[in-house]
Amino acid sequence: MDLTGSLSSDILSLSELQYLDLSNNKGLTGTLPSLIGNLNQLTTLILIGCSFFGPIPDSIGSLQQLVFFIVCRALNANNFSGPIPPSIGNLSNLSWLDLTENQLNGTIPVSSGSTTGLDMLVKARHLYVSPL
Repeated sequence: MDLTGSLSSDILSLSELQYLDLSNNKGLTGTLPSLIGNLNQLTTLILIGCSFFGPIPDSIGSLQQLVFFIVCRALNANNFSGPIPPSIGNLSNLSWLDLTENQLNGTIPVSSGSTTGLDMLVKARHLYVSPL
């Protein structure tokens, strides 16, 4: 669709949205807003080939219905950085997680006591995390 600019806050008010695929909109840039966590009905979030950068917001762990979360850097686009949010471990329905080829750093979060981690993704069938 050749979208450009940052992700509009209007889309974040679509509380019943279930499927959001913004693939191959290289002109879509900026950080992923923390309000993304308000889309509680979202089952699929695909951001392949966009130009998002910065951290993946911790609020991503609020998307309890999420089954597919794909933010890989295909087409030399996305450039997420920082640590993998431990809150992703809250996504109990997640089946597919692809964080490949971004600038993510630190260790893979593992749960311990009061913190969550990727080891809590018991329904995950595909887990892709690799360096750039």
